[in-house]
Amino acid sequence: MATTFTGLKLQGELGKFGKVDLCDVEAFAELPNGTFVSGSESGHLLLWEDSFLKCRFITTETTSIGIGSDDDDESKHKESENNVSNDNSAAPAHSGGIFTLRFDDEANQLISAGADGFIRWWDYDAII
Repeated sequence: MATTFTGLKLQGELGKFGKVDLCDVEAFAELPNGTFVSGSESGHLLLWEDSFLKCRFITTETTSIGIGSDDDDESKHKESENNVSNDNSAAPAHSGGIFTLRFDDEANQLISAGADGFIRWWDYDAII
């Protein structure tokens, strides 16, 4: 049991990344270097190296495209800058679940889409 996710979590070796609770994984993608990114129901994007969390992705309200907004004027959409950080006070990558994660080999970017109606592009070089 100690080598399973549940076993490690029960032993206290897994369970939180700073103040980020691990919760249900809604989507995941493998990156070219063999690491994985998981998207959770809470809006967190987490970078995994083996069975350990390396960092989490954050956004700051300053370049995303909103879908399904009541307001059709794109200039009024909030823009956000995408980052990778260990800062626990920062906002998660999405507000609500992350349902799609894909790596675009041509653009060298990870693409995430969430329940908040945003599609975000994450530069691979910034992730690693």
